[in-house]
Amino acid sequence: MLALDRLLDLFNGYRASNATARRALEVAGLEKERNISGWGKDQLHRLVAAFLEVRFPTVVALNKCDRPSAKQRVTELLADGAAGDDLVPCCARVEAALVVARANGSLAYEDGAGAFNGDGPAGAADYLTEWGTTGVLDAISRAVAGARPVHAYPVADLGSLRGALSPGPLATCLAFRRGATVEDVFIALKRRGGGGDFVRADAL
Repeated sequence: MLALDRLLDLFNGYRASNATARRALEVAGLEKERNISGWGKDQLHRLVAAFLEVRFPTVVALNKCDRPSAKQRVTELLADGAAGDDLVPCCARVEAALVVARANGSLAYEDGAGAFNGDGPAGAADYLTEWGTTGVLDAISRAVAGARPVHAYPVADLGSLRGALSPGPLATCLAFRRGATVEDVFIALKRRGGGGDFVRADAL
């Protein structure tokens, strides 16, 4: 087992925690093959590929799907399915136009929705009819999910669980990489306008 631990420690050079390296071991299906003296090239390639998938998850946002020149290529890529769920068709132009129109009170639109109510930007309704959504929220959501973040809910009061930056119970939510510390949470709160000095922390 010592040899396996040493092998996993090599991934620390990529600023990966031991937990990330062990997660890669699981994804590669090698968690039961702990005697690495019997490993060959296949097992090593599987481990490295799994580590890259876990440590550097990638989502490809296929932007500008509203352009005729891009539509055929995007359709071909999605039909091929080589990258599975890593490909997300999207149109940032339509999303931005819908968000601006919503801010102006011209329409009612929920992020990621497949339709809107009101006077929308030119071509927006046709795009949503064809593609379902603008894809922007889908791409961001998949990227965040792929990173498997740790969520922290800092509170200003342990009795009411009032959010540290927002009113209401557990109203403040911050996402961090795995292995984040209490200090990371404190620094994030300071950057978002939280005041005071760090004295102590209680975790539930």
